[in-house]
Amino acid sequence: MNSRRGMTRRDVAGVALPSAGAALLAAAGCAGQQRAPSESIGPASLRFTFSSDEGELVHWEKIVEIARAKLPQISVTKEVYEQGTDTHFAKLLVLFASGDAPDVTQIGPQNIPTFVQKSGGLVALDDLVKRDKFDLSDFWPRAMPLSRWRQKLYTLPLGGGPNPLFYNATHFRQAGLDVPAVTDAKGTWTWETFTDTARRLAVREGDAYKRAGLLVDLNFYRISPYIWSAGGDYLNADQTKCLLAQPPAMEAIQYLVDLAHKQRVGPVAGTPAPGIRWFPEQTIAMQLQPMTSVYLWKQDPGFEFDVVANPKGKAGQVGFLNNWSCGILSPTKVKDAAWELLKQITGPESIAYYAGVGRAFPWRKTVAQSKEYRDRIPLKNLDVLWKLGDRIGKTIPYSLGWGDILKVGNSTLAEVGAGKLSVREGMERIAREADRVLVAG
Repeated sequence: MNSRRGMTRRDVAGVALPSAGAALLAAAGCAGQQRAPSESIGPASLRFTFSSDEGELVHWEKIVEIARAKLPQISVTKEVYEQGTDTHFAKLLVLFASGDAPDVTQIGPQNIPTFVQKSGGLVALDDLVKRDKFDLSDFWPRAMPLSRWRQKLYTLPLGGGPNPLFYNATHFRQAGLDVPAVTDAKGTWTWETFTDTARRLAVREGDAYKRAGLLVDLNFYRISPYIWSAGGDYLNADQTKCLLAQPPAMEAIQYLVDLAHKQRVGPVAGTPAPGIRWFPEQTIAMQLQPMTSVYLWKQDPGFEFDVVANPKGKAGQVGFLNNWSCGILSPTKVKDAAWELLKQITGPESIAYYAGVGRAFPWRKTVAQSKEYRDRIPLKNLDVLWKLGDRIGKTIPYSLGWGDILKVGNSTLAEVGAGKLSVREGMERIAREADRVLVAG
């Protein structure tokens, strides 16, 4: 072990395949096969780094085991850094600057622009894809912008998932309402219908909520479907100006604020609301949530939930996609071996395994649309996820300095939600600070 790095380094150990992923893994062996690794790749040793807690480590070990079964000539050393993608990225920057960078790494999409622009830290994969005729079409197309920066491909997706609107079907029956999937199928799942539905689902005693029709979440990411469906966006196309003070974005935020304070459909997330929680209390009827939460909720057989696309605004129906991915560090001296490893850890078998144990959404269509995956996920309206991945999903336009924009965005939206700032004041502040960050580059 190189103690100077101050990290936990573990050699790959054999891990028993949990039964939850076994069927999916077997199915993936026949679906979405890629070209076999080049025979010219000789023995190589490389380092693969990721962020993990102890509970997640067994899954990373299995993913590396799957890859090594296809690449017996490659020796892989796992390096487990601090938990959390941003903390992990900070450690990665230190190693990169010291000349001790690993070969392959996990990375969040919010960190790709900074890493590429300021240090050239990731290998552009386009030439490798072209050389090997590597088929990218199996990945959900609407999520792939998260792997690109300025028209170049730097990573391949592995974790995370869509953020559809989840709903508690029991609450809809109790209120005598059609579930949103039925309303959406009729083409009437609009902002107006959504407002009326959330209002009718809410149950209050005085000013206290006993059941929220909707948890109004002013998180800087989760406002995105409303901004997009109102016709707005965070940044302009070349990422030189913030658009959040423009009328469409302000209309979307005003709509959300009014849902909480005028329509009283439910509390603003983060404000005092004793007893109101989505899971396990089941006191929220609708909430935008990542797919990665499903593995917890399905453990309760009494929790009957499903998904629907976000309601339709004047610019249409748009959903939020987010993920994290893996890429090759530019200092690597074993680029071809690292590329073969990257293809395998984001390949059908690895993704089938990771999805099968409920830790991620399958970013490969062959896995996501397989019978095995459908049988494992307790959602009747699973096609919403395909719709998000293929047609109506959208991704955050991550830019240089995004971390600073995110901080001012979340802190300001918290003030707006608490009534300390008007929507106009808040959005103008965010836009002003974001423009300063964008100019600074």
